[in-house]
Amino acid sequence: MTLPVLFGANVDPVWQPLDGPLERTRHAERLGLDFVTVQDHPYQPAFHDTWTLLTFLAAILGTLAAGIWLTTYKRREPVAA
Repeated sequence: MTLPVLFGANVDPVWQPLDGPLERTRHAERLGLDFVTVQDHPYQPAFHDTWTLLTFLAAILGTLAAGIWLTTYKRREPVAA
């Protein structure tokens, strides 16, 4: 079985500029990438909440897949982990 080669981009969940993650996601889609990922650092005050941001981005995505490439389970409540 041959697996396809996919190309994607990381979208940093930074607060400033406010539309930064959205614009980077739209740019990745315009480039024809296959997916975007978002890192999860809940202790980082300069970042959006990753799971909320990922939900927002997934709602506006056309052809891209989305996922979390790093998550910190010990910093999440058990219901979220």
